Amino acid sequence: MAKKKFHIPICVDNLAQFYSFGFITPASLFPFNNYLSDQLSLFPSTIPMYLKSNGKDKIPSQGVRLSKEEDENLKTAVVVVSSIEDSLLEYNDSSSWFQLDGILPTYLISEIYFEDKEAKEHFDYLTRVSGRVSKQLLDIKLIVKPTEFGKLFSLEDPDILEVGAITNNTTFDQDKVTRAKDSLRKMSAYGASLALTYVMTKNSQKAHEAFEQLSRLGKESSGSSLKIINWSEEYFGNSLDINELDQLILKEFFDALISCDQQDKVLDRLIPFFDSDLGSGLDSVSASKYLNSIKQYAIDIQKGKIDGTNSQKMAEFACVEKVSQFIKQIVTIFALLNETEKLFTQPITSITAEGYLNIAVSYGLRDKFYELPKDVRGIHGLETYVIERMYEYYLHINKMEHVKSKSKYKKLTTLIDILSDSKTPEIGHRLYEKFALISKDITQNVNVNGVKYVPANLSEAVEKILPNSDLFSNKMITYKAFEDVDFNAILSTYEAEKEYVKHCKKFSSIINQL
Repeated sequence: MAKKKFHIPICVDNLAQFYSFGFITPASLFPFNNYLSDQLSLFPSTIPMYLKSNGKDKIPSQGVRLSKEEDENLKTAVVVVSSIEDSLLEYNDSSSWFQLDGILPTYLISEIYFEDKEAKEHFDYLTRVSGRVSKQLLDIKLIVKPTEFGKLFSLEDPDILEVGAITNNTTFDQDKVTRAKDSLRKMSAYGASLALTYVMTKNSQKAHEAFEQLSRLGKESSGSSLKIINWSEEYFGNSLDINELDQLILKEFFDALISCDQQDKVLDRLIPFFDSDLGSGLDSVSASKYLNSIKQYAIDIQKGKIDGTNSQKMAEFACVEKVSQFIKQIVTIFALLNETEKLFTQPITSITAEGYLNIAVSYGLRDKFYELPKDVRGIHGLETYVIERMYEYYLHINKMEHVKSKSKYKKLTTLIDILSDSKTPEIGHRLYEKFALISKDITQNVNVNGVKYVPANLSEAVEKILPNSDLFSNKMITYKAFEDVDFNAILSTYEAEKEYVKHCKKFSSIINQL
């Protein structure tokens, strides 16, 4: 059953939003404000899934009619998914359709049938043009064959109300829905933090290790030396000890960041956190006063009452060991650079590599995966990899480890991986040169008939600034992500050299047989 193809009819506008979120969810858990009427509206707590049939049992057309009744311009698409775990499916009396209790990663979609040409054009606009979905996630079969689309649906359907009644006895636990939505929001915040941490891997060995540690969230404790990784593991794992004042404050701070929406000014949303009642104990009163002082400090920065450049204002956070220092650091950077894109276009040299990790996680909590900049989601391989990690996290926090979730996507290669790979010396040397990471270079270029060669023994001829050094991170922080550090160009060149090396070995093996 798991290998069979299932069909899900969805309003195109809703489908584009699901792609933005990274998952198809039941209608009641739709992460955005307004779910437009379609087939999923009839089964609000699950996802109805239909097997393709050439006979009488076809996809009901009530959802299509509901969409048209809400707005005659709404279009429908049918997504095709496979590799569904049997344990997630609720069987019905009919063998032609099932209900899925859970969420579906969008990378499981292999085909989409559109109602007509206009439906596909609208989907393309919402996802590719105005949206942030990566090309890789949309590299599937997009089919516009109105006649074939129409054949997927039955002409005669049972009464809409009758079908809608087949949904968990029609009981609707609003508290359960709220908890489930909070869980998905937290999952999305984890995905965004992981994605932004990947961007920061350009800066240092520590950032590279932090990305790997966050990628394993829920599987094992990393024992990281980085405070932000330990705090993230405890927060996302729901293991912060709220009886400890500093951990209670940290939890409330992270919760406040996750509660932010795109249209919110983050400091406005943090005001209830700054005004938290932490109790009457001596430490609690002192902590409350400190939070209020940070609030006033942030307000003063925004009003221009604090003198100095951005670099000077961030200089005091060279070492962040305590929760109080961390919160002030993050509030300060939000006051200076509220937009995530500015983290990439306006590097601040007084922020350390660890500081940028703190900021990456915090901005991820604020943004959530669906509000990440398009440049971030467009890094080749990142979107699918992060969605897969998010799904594993979702299964973990919902105690669904019994669901088999084989890793479909390989670990993302970082700049540090490439610089450390002795099997691809050409790109490594070029990157060390490009980013001025060579402290001594005594290579001699060999020019033969106008063709320039670099000697093979680069490690002997060059003294490199290594990724685990402060000098490396100090230099790399000055380079702008995407503008100076073109992730996709670097990754594609690295893969090309790997292929070249592989073909050279194959050729060497063949020629040695002569």
